[in-house]
Amino acid sequence: MPNDNQRIKLTKRLLREGLLHLLEGKSIDKITVKELCVESGINRATFYRHYDIPRDILTEIEHELNHSIRSLYTKPNNMQEFQQYIEKVFIHIYHNADLIRVLIRNKTSEGLTHTFNEMYQMFLDLKKDLRGVQKLDDESYKLLSSYCIGGIFFLMSEWLNEGMKKTPKEVAELLLQQFDKDFIF
Repeated sequence: MPNDNQRIKLTKRLLREGLLHLLEGKSIDKITVKELCVESGINRATFYRHYDIPRDILTEIEHELNHSIRSLYTKPNNMQEFQQYIEKVFIHIYHNADLIRVLIRNKTSEGLTHTFNEMYQMFLDLKKDLRGVQKLDDESYKLLSSYCIGGIFFLMSEWLNEGMKKTPKEVAELLLQQFDKDFIF
């Protein structure tokens, strides 16, 4: 007989699978609790024991994805290590492409932009350490990082939507080249 923890994991897995299946045909805002429960084979009371609305499941999936991307982090000591880190991130994105497309399509990708912000901050810190460049003032950093983070996000989206023709390594190299060009002081 499964314990409560196994039951919860099974319930959540069934709800996730059901939600992802429904998301193939409609947006998250059009999915009702009733149809998700029917699709998942879960009753409504069980759903409400874990979530309030279907979007909560998608948000949980996003948090787990972002956590898995963040777990790849190791502080780079040079640009080669930083490029290897970016490559690992894009390999992870490559392996989770279908899920990330769902997140983007349903506007549940805010966590990815936070991850890209951290990536860009690492780049700035590394450049500062390597070149002795002074840190940007807060307003300049906010503007420059918004520009770069948006660029990374749309680069990733375009790469995913166009069938990932470049390898994660090629994307990492391209991104690092662009970072270096945009880094103006």
